[in-house]
Amino acid sequence: MKHEALQALRELYIKMLPDVKRGVLDQPEGLRELIFYIKSNWEGIVDYQAMSQKGYLVASSLVEKAVDLVVAKRQKKSQGMHWSRMGADNICALRTLWLNGDWKDYWCQRKEKAA
Repeated sequence: MKHEALQALRELYIKMLPDVKRGVLDQPEGLRELIFYIKSNWEGIVDYQAMSQKGYLVASSLVEKAVDLVVAKRQKKSQGMHWSRMGADNICALRTLWLNGDWKDYWCQRKEKAA
């Protein structure tokens, strides 16, 4: 299914513009960029239809709840506050340790290594 979708995009790319206008797609945007993105991230793209047919649960509700628990509640902005990408990643890692019940073990191991 993924191969068919990528092939359809390639065909659309070729068909979409006449030769005179094809240079427009050489810019780092549009359909050409989408095709490049798909090819570059091929391994991470999930065929949800195939997964569903194999009996796997295909739903985002578990992930959305995890995001709510790990990220949203901790990083709600007050006036004048902002999060850097690194700060957000670090807070998410610490919050995940706490929610998974690994907080104490993690810090004990860090303390032992520092000693």
